[in-house]
Amino acid sequence: MKFIMIFFSVILFTLLAALPLQSQGFQFGIGSGLIIHSQPEESRFGAGLRGLCWANWPLTPRSRIQFSAGYRRLAGFQRLNIETQEITSSNEVRRTTVSTSLTALHHVEGELAWLFQPKPESRWTYEFGGYYAYLVGWQGSHYGLAAITESDGRAYGEEITTELDIEKELRPYDFGLRLGVSYRLLDGLSAQLSLHKGLPDLVSGNLFTDASQDHLTGISLGFYARLF
Repeated sequence: MKFIMIFFSVILFTLLAALPLQSQGFQFGIGSGLIIHSQPEESRFGAGLRGLCWANWPLTPRSRIQFSAGYRRLAGFQRLNIETQEITSSNEVRRTTVSTSLTALHHVEGELAWLFQPKPESRWTYEFGGYYAYLVGWQGSHYGLAAITESDGRAYGEEITTELDIEKELRPYDFGLRLGVSYRLLDGLSAQLSLHKGLPDLVSGNLFTDASQDHLTGISLGFYARLF
């Protein structure tokens, strides 16, 4: 909820600040889409979402510079780490299991892109840009259980508290490139297809994996609406 409020606050602030520039060819709008990204270690794909506000202004009759800011959720990681330990004493045997999972990452994202049209009246627009994203949250679980067998044969289980800073296993930022194409469906509404390629490893720690394969590689499909 906090991220949604921040997102719409950014939209409102940018809209109010941009109104005086409308006569100079300035455009402002919002967009959203679905991201399908690869999960190399699971040999599968994960699904995500992104929402953003954007603003652009003309460089030439056929090109524009655009800045966008928004929120991104990458889901479908399905990472799981299980650690077990057995401690034997004269009174009991204690077997502990600690489970840690990672299912999704949440980022706020900013991007600067160059937009180009083959002709000023063309419905097609080609886009190339670079983005920077900052980690603001993650989804998953972390818990521990202990199975205890006492010397008299009585057995029972209990939940145990363990300390683990999962964010230390995650890279706090992501950056990369985006290549896209959009088609104007009608005045003020476009469909967009983009390829996203991240450069750093998103899961940089060794808890879930020791292989640096979590670079974002994904395709997004969404819609952009121009507000003015």
